[in-house]
Amino acid sequence: SSGATYTENDLVEYPTASSVYYKAVASHTGVATLPDADSTNWVLYSNVPSVDNDGWEQIIPGVGRARFDGDDEELNELGTNAKIKINGGDDIYANQPVFDADAHGYEGLLIDVSGAAVGETGTFNVQRDVEPAKAAIGKFVEEFNDAQDYARSLVAVNYDDEDNVTAGTFSNNIEISRLGSQLRKIVFGSSYAHSESLVADDGTDLVVADETDVTATLATELDLAMGTGGGYVVKINRDSTIGDKVSYRIWNDATATWDSHEPVFSSFRLEDIGMDFGTGSDRLQVKNSAKLGEQLLENPDKVKALFAADTVESTKTATQDDIDDYAPDKLLNDDPNTPDTGNSAAAGDLIANLAAYDNNTDSYRPHQGITYDLNDFLSNFLTGDQDTGYKGTYKAHTESIRAQNKRIDDRIDDMNRYLEQREKALTQSFIRMEEMQSKLNTQMQTLTNSFANNK
Repeated sequence: SSGATYTENDLVEYPTASSVYYKAVASHTGVATLPDADSTNWVLYSNVPSVDNDGWEQIIPGVGRARFDGDDEELNELGTNAKIKINGGDDIYANQPVFDADAHGYEGLLIDVSGAAVGETGTFNVQRDVEPAKAAIGKFVEEFNDAQDYARSLVAVNYDDEDNVTAGTFSNNIEISRLGSQLRKIVFGSSYAHSESLVADDGTDLVVADETDVTATLATELDLAMGTGGGYVVKINRDSTIGDKVSYRIWNDATATWDSHEPVFSSFRLEDIGMDFGTGSDRLQVKNSAKLGEQLLENPDKVKALFAADTVESTKTATQDDIDDYAPDKLLNDDPNTPDTGNSAAAGDLIANLAAYDNNTDSYRPHQGITYDLNDFLSNFLTGDQDTGYKGTYKAHTESIRAQNKRIDDRIDDMNRYLEQREKALTQSFIRMEEMQSKLNTQMQTLTNSFANNK
């Protein structure tokens, strides 16, 4: 303003409401006067902020700064911030030629524009590299099919051109013959989506900790955010009115209340990423590679969870935070679906795991990714469970065959002993027969000689 006094580093906006800012580089006082109307040249006054006034330094957010060099009266550029756009987004500025995650927010992406000329425009597209993930999924398909082929060879019965029949080692075992279909069932997934699984979709707009967070004030805020007249669904992680289980509420704009809501669950499955089984086959196929690539770009977290979501057990050991937070019941029978109501747990006791409560089946049940399901199934199938004493189908059948072999070996040993004894007995009998025959022959010869002498 006219006659104002400025000190070093004072900031002003000039002209007013222009979003153009200047910083005083020295203390000065003066009268802000514009040139005559007929003048074609600007007259410099210390109080008139300008890029040509060496008393001021222009500061334009996100653009840079410039000042006038009074000695040679030439414009001295202090530098302009580099500016980029990523995938058509907002302008991103940096006061250096290298844009890292701190500048643009994308971890692992480094953009160097040091080789570009001032004012030059360059264009490039950035997207996730899905090839490693596609290769890993392809390897999973390959190994899954190898396992299916091997299982099928164990129970196969083959006929050659000469009507010779060859049977697999386990051709007479029903459980092993069903192995292929069981593996297919595991990979295809349960028909009921687990409400807490990372691959489940319940149509929730917002997740809150407990029912006290769902208020009319919150409803108003949500309504304003949506710009609609209601229908906003809120998921409550621990609803004390139903035993600290998960519940859902939907905002009713007509009555201004939160009504109970029954969500409809859907699950992200193999067919959603372009994978399926061949017709009448237990072999897995990537039928639509483009769809797989699309989902890896748009829903990488869900694709990852489909295969490798960590295991969530139906029970857990209570921590002190659990006790202080919601006072869970202790499980006396280790079954989270039938807790000992009223018997409060202490830290270290077994309790139901809230992260495993499934609204879709109204029960606690574990959930995990496909690879963990397969690993658990095959481990139980092959070696069983030491904790429960279950041997596993493969191990049990192998032990059964070994027991049969032992029984056969024992019978062979018994037969060999019998044959040895029989051989010994027959040999001795034969020797005695020969001895008797020799005696008979001697007696016959004696008789013959006696009759000859009487003649």
